[in-house]
Amino acid sequence: MKTTPIIFLISFILLSGFAYSVPQSVTKEITAAIRAADDEKLATYLNNTVDLTLPNNEGTYSKNQAQLIIKDFFSKTPPESFKIDHEGSSNNGSLYLIGTYKATGKTYRVYILIKKISDKYLIQQLQFEAD
Repeated sequence: MKTTPIIFLISFILLSGFAYSVPQSVTKEITAAIRAADDEKLATYLNNTVDLTLPNNEGTYSKNQAQLIIKDFFSKTPPESFKIDHEGSSNNGSLYLIGTYKATGKTYRVYILIKKISDKYLIQQLQFEAD
């Protein structure tokens, strides 16, 4: 039966592509939320506790606290643009994004660490560092 290895190979490729598409949709949603300064949409991807680094504010916060801090940052520093410069994954399944957030007269390097928790991909760490 020569078709069995071919079917197995095709199934493996399709399943691998499907598994990879889930994180891609998550990264697109997170990117769109930051680009739109949408703290509510971004909060749907925050873990229950988040390591957050923003100008003059650094710590580990609950999801609700982190959302309020992010909302304040977005209101004081609205984005002119946000783009992902690099993304990847680690051996343990974590994803990372590195991007550039531009606001009026300011540029920030953004680092996002996303971990798979149960069946969801959630932000574990979010950093906005001034360039």
